[in-house]
Amino acid sequence: MTNSNVIEQFYTAFSHLNYQQMAGLLSENIIFHDPMFGLLEGEPVFDLWQMRCERLKQFSFSFNGIEELDAEYATCHWSTSFFHRPAGKVVTQHGKSYMRIIDEKIVEHSDGYKLSDWLNAAYGWKGKLFGWTGFMKRKEQNFYRNMLNNFNKNKHLFTDVDKLRHDSDFSDR
Repeated sequence: MTNSNVIEQFYTAFSHLNYQQMAGLLSENIIFHDPMFGLLEGEPVFDLWQMRCERLKQFSFSFNGIEELDAEYATCHWSTSFFHRPAGKVVTQHGKSYMRIIDEKIVEHSDGYKLSDWLNAAYGWKGKLFGWTGFMKRKEQNFYRNMLNNFNKNKHLFTDVDKLRHDSDFSDR
């Protein structure tokens, strides 16, 4: 399988919110970085993708322009839209991924986009006016890092059987 195929499978799985398929393409020692979450390594990266797959609403994702730079590195452009709960609206974001792939596993993944542009799209005039400031950027970064940390803590509270029981108890509501 080529590196382009790995990226295509990974992002196709993400576009269908298929965390299990995505996880199968990640190295257990994966290193991830983006402007919102900063640097993550190992299990927190898996948690990030699982959290996104479970929680994203009104979601769409597309990618194009996969380019293999050498035997290990490849890039592609992407665009996503999703409902951003704090802003109460659908936000569109564009970026570029840089991935290092070894033995058909993604070992490094970095997403590039301007956080200030994202804040502008999410919060309108407030984001446009204050999105470039370190204060607003840190506030949003802390919000998402805390969300990821809480997801990690809570995922260990219930066994799969408990989750199934809970889901069936509330399926008629």
